[in-house]
Amino acid sequence: MTCAACRANVERAVAGDGVLEHYVSLLTRAVVARYDPAATDAIAISDRIRAIGYEVEFAESQIALGPADGDLRPAALAALGGLDGLLRAEVRGDQIWCQYFADYVGRGQINAALEAVGITPLAVRTETAGKVHFPDSGPIAARAWWDRLMDHLEDLTDALPDWSGPVAGILAGLVVLWGQAAWIPSPAFMSNLPVLWLVAAAVFTLLGSDYHRAAWRAVRTRNLDMNSLVSMSTGMALLWSAIEIGRAAWSGSTPGEVFLAEAALVIAIVALGHHLQDRALAATTRPYESLLELVGSGDARVEREGEIATVRIRDLRPGDIQVIRPGDQIALDGVVLSGRSTVDESLLTGESRPVAKGPGDRVIGSALNHDGSLRVQVEQACDRTVLAQIVREVELAHSRRSHGEAALDRFIARYVPVIALVGIVSSAAWLLLAPDEGVAAAFRTLFTVLVVACPCAIGLAIPAATTVGISLGIRNGILLRDPAVIGAAGRVKVLMLDKTGTLTHGRPEVVDIETLPGTDAGDAIALAAAAESHSEHPIGRAICEVARRRGLTVPAAREFSAEFGGGVRALVDGAELLVGSPGFLRRNSVGPIEVSGDVGYAIAQVAVNGRAVASFALEDEIRDEAADEITRLRRAGIEPILVTGDRAPAAARVAAAVGIERVHSDQSPNQKAELVAELKSEGHCVAMVGDGVNDAPALGRADVGIAIGTGSDLAAHAAQMSIVAGGLERIAAAFTLIAKVRTAVNSNLAIAFGSTFLLVALATGIFYPVLGFQFNPVLAAAAMGLSILLVLGNSLRLRYPRIVNATSR
Repeated sequence: MTCAACRANVERAVAGDGVLEHYVSLLTRAVVARYDPAATDAIAISDRIRAIGYEVEFAESQIALGPADGDLRPAALAALGGLDGLLRAEVRGDQIWCQYFADYVGRGQINAALEAVGITPLAVRTETAGKVHFPDSGPIAARAWWDRLMDHLEDLTDALPDWSGPVAGILAGLVVLWGQAAWIPSPAFMSNLPVLWLVAAAVFTLLGSDYHRAAWRAVRTRNLDMNSLVSMSTGMALLWSAIEIGRAAWSGSTPGEVFLAEAALVIAIVALGHHLQDRALAATTRPYESLLELVGSGDARVEREGEIATVRIRDLRPGDIQVIRPGDQIALDGVVLSGRSTVDESLLTGESRPVAKGPGDRVIGSALNHDGSLRVQVEQACDRTVLAQIVREVELAHSRRSHGEAALDRFIARYVPVIALVGIVSSAAWLLLAPDEGVAAAFRTLFTVLVVACPCAIGLAIPAATTVGISLGIRNGILLRDPAVIGAAGRVKVLMLDKTGTLTHGRPEVVDIETLPGTDAGDAIALAAAAESHSEHPIGRAICEVARRRGLTVPAAREFSAEFGGGVRALVDGAELLVGSPGFLRRNSVGPIEVSGDVGYAIAQVAVNGRAVASFALEDEIRDEAADEITRLRRAGIEPILVTGDRAPAAARVAAAVGIERVHSDQSPNQKAELVAELKSEGHCVAMVGDGVNDAPALGRADVGIAIGTGSDLAAHAAQMSIVAGGLERIAAAFTLIAKVRTAVNSNLAIAFGSTFLLVALATGIFYPVLGFQFNPVLAAAAMGLSILLVLGNSLRLRYPRIVNATSR
């Protein structure tokens, strides 16, 4: 794919029966599709893409089998056929040959499928990247002769050596220098127009083969794009020149104006422009590519049956114990069992300062261990790590389109045929209004309009800036999950903040326990820990930690259920337990223990068989940077509001410490969402920051939802932006980043539309009465390429260190 029109073509092809949702990224050249497996599969979707002339990248493996595995090969093929993402599996002698999408199925899964039917893979050939080539759907004789000719031309151009491009560029220079510059001495044969035409045709074929194939693909599918314009304009120039040379030779007269230099140089300049464009695009996605290379790559040292073994990271499973030496990279997410060290997590968090790790601490896969040795128990498989989830989210972010980008695509879909019509009308106008200039001037106008009208700059204006912004965000611990947030964040005037995990560290500690007479504190703690052992809420973890520190025996709990923002219930030793806020107990017809109204702590109470027996007071330390960040948000014109499920005294204590004036306490998840709707109905653009499952409804309803990365998966999926590492200090940085991206988008659009319309106006000859000359097609091609590079260069400015410093302060 080379332009927005290409993306539109692929989107139309993918959107067929069984595809529920799909995204196509121009910059990463990737298709992400969610489909109904009962109606279609990956092969069928890939076949649709191939049907319009595009290719699909795949991975390939050749697995050697043992001599005793022959009878199991049919079962092996059946098992492999059940893997999602596997395109094809065949038995070839003593090997099984597989083609598959490496992002969705790995070698470990293929081996596991084979081992499940009793086959032990002996050896595997190194995986290689390539293109998917499916068998033809019908006999060759039934296909059109033109299709067969184009296939032969494709085979020919694919077989061309690497030096064919530079040679074609040199030939383009020869055409210009010897054919058009009379002041340069040239061999006699280079003054021969037929020879020059052959040279120009060689450039047209060698350097323009990709454009011509893509143009033919576009014509067959009735979807004109940039390739159509380039191929059509240069092909017409060569055809015009051939006709003019032939006419002169037939009549013995002097040939009129020919466009050999223009045809050759337009192809050369466009090819050079796309080469530079590809390099610039690679720079925009380089941080993402560096993350992608780390997912499941390399080997790890693990404990196996008392010994240290080296295994592929993709083959590690939860429960395996990694042995991390100084200087090693931590393979997968896990918890430290023993050892102490410092770990560099800057790849994901943007923090250059190493983090101390010891027993009980969690570590992130791909982090770099520094000076100590660690034993780490794997908690997540390769495809479930923090890094893998970030990569998936970045892939989706690259593929999603904002409303502005979708509008641009609709514009471009109509732009190409309209611009072709403009060229025809302009040529006719030259014939009618300036007959003295001749037919050649009219043709030059059509040629120039088709060359200059490439919509690439317009199509790249938004995705180029957002891609660089996403990459910059990753480096600073900020994940822009949906590009639409870039437009919405600029209008935010109200920021709703949850307390626990946002303004505080999200690690509350029990500071006081009050029990009713006749209730043993240890029994109350053990019962509460039993009910909370299935909960991921910070208060639940704090209660369980108290039980662990006291060495209490925690009984087993059954029939666990949780009420978001309220509490939990469970059966423990035949007794019905409720653990939660006083309001949660009241909603379940239990009278809570009376607590002094001015106590500024969070309160969790325990009820056994309908009677409250204990009350826990918990304190959560306020983040050091909270007050400064609240001040920074106010300076940016954003009003912060504290919205929490905690009691009013606890909420007021935190609000006073950080400088927030508006406080809404005792808010259930639904009440938080209703408050968002109320503020939006008043005309405010609302952002919501939260980290828990009880924040998910409000995050989903807000104009901009921001999830703190240490929080729950549900909160992250409901949000449009996630703070992967750190906390409140990254919120202001995120708004700064988005402002920079929005500025780059606006300037890109101004450059793209301004240059395109100006060049089209020059090409049509509107300014001819003032300027006194026609716009040359070669200059048109150079100007068109320059506009693309200006858009990409303007986007890449976001990568400069001063931008990074501004977002990470």
